[in-house]
Amino acid sequence: MTALVFVIIYTVVHHTAYAHLDKDILQEKEEVINNLDWNSDSIIIHKMPEWDEAEHSKVEVNPTFSKSWI
Repeated sequence: MTALVFVIIYTVVHHTAYAHLDKDILQEKEEVINNLDWNSDSIIIHKMPEWDEAEHSKVEVNPTFSKSWI
């Protein structure tokens, strides 16, 4: 009974989480590959949409490592 429950849970997790993650990674790969050009021995990077996102244009500081213990 335990083995059957384990197999059912594993199958559900595999098909929902792993398959979904794999699909997202393949889509991201296609997007990146489509923004690249190969010119003999050089790679030319066209405008990457991820680089325009706000998270890449600001500096974040982690307050965990501040000097509050002094």
